Amino acid sequence: VYPNPAENQIQVAIPNTMNQVFYQVYDMNGAKVKEGNFNNTMNTLNVADLSSGLYTIRLINGNSSSSQNFIRK
Repeated sequence: VYPNPAENQIQVAIPNTMNQVFYQVYDMNGAKVKEGNFNNTMNTLNVADLSSGLYTIRLINGNSSSSQNFIRK
């Protein structure tokens, strides 16, 4: 996930071995603020509508998941 910190969008790289990845974005309080699907190895997510602060993006593919924090300026 880059750039970090982000202003208007983040780039999310998905390994070639994953076909479709479901994402969820959570704020510092644990509230889900965005969700959707990524279908490409390189994806752009608009975060301009999010308030400044720390967020966690969770990527889910089948039975596996990973999370990464990012800062919205």
